[in-house]
Amino acid sequence: MDDKEDEETPQEAPQENLVELKVKKTRCKAAFIRARNKMKDIFRDDTPNKDLAKESLDKVEEAMDMAVQSVQDLALLL
Repeated sequence: MDDKEDEETPQEAPQENLVELKVKKTRCKAAFIRARNKMKDIFRDDTPNKDLAKESLDKVEEAMDMAVQSVQDLALLL
């Protein structure tokens, strides 16, 4: 068996990395949307729980940061 067959060609490595970054971006974006929708539900209540609202806001901020970072990582590759 030839060692060259096991190695990736220069074009295959970036392609795999691109697919991985796209998957990461999609998952981060979905996590952000879920957190945002949960926060919207909390604020739809007549008397939202402040602690729950603060916790939800923190989760939205964290998810947004991760989503932005994944988009930036993808943009750097392209």
